[in-house]
Amino acid sequence: LVDQRGARCVFVRAPEGRYPMTIVAPQRAHSGAETHDAPDPGALHEAGAWVAQLLRTVKTCRLYDEANPIVVRFREDLASTLATLRARLGSLRLEVGSSTLAWAGHTVHAASSRDDNLAAVLHRDGIRLLPLESGIEAREVNSLVDQILRITGPSATEDDLVTLLWDAYLPHVVIETVPVE
Repeated sequence: LVDQRGARCVFVRAPEGRYPMTIVAPQRAHSGAETHDAPDPGALHEAGAWVAQLLRTVKTCRLYDEANPIVVRFREDLASTLATLRARLGSLRLEVGSSTLAWAGHTVHAASSRDDNLAAVLHRDGIRLLPLESGIEAREVNSLVDQILRITGPSATEDDLVTLLWDAYLPHVVIETVPVE
């Protein structure tokens, strides 16, 4: 199927029904060079703060058991902050570079070290756009964190993040990847 942007949509059959999982732009890879309207500086700050919160949550989950009250609180806060942010901005479409994450064409996170370079992991696995769409639930945010942990932790699997997200059935995480050839 082809969507309104001319991108090919891949659908997955899940117990809950059909939904788009991965969008592949066959004509071009996401370049990040598209023009964007100047975002509200407050919204830009909020988007950057959420990405920083995502990174802190991933780091905290690596340090403590998943039942630890700190981990539980960080995960709950991450999901509720995203819900608040999405209510204000709509979907959060993170543009992925090799060492940066951007929103609306503006960098909201630049990796300062190899340890906090989530963008490199996403980019390595072919992800160029990570939209978190309206309707995303806490379960999906937690699963996104879990999949990031699976590929970045000390016992990282050989799977790539695209495959893990696909298998996790996250209907409101619709990623754009480089063309499959």
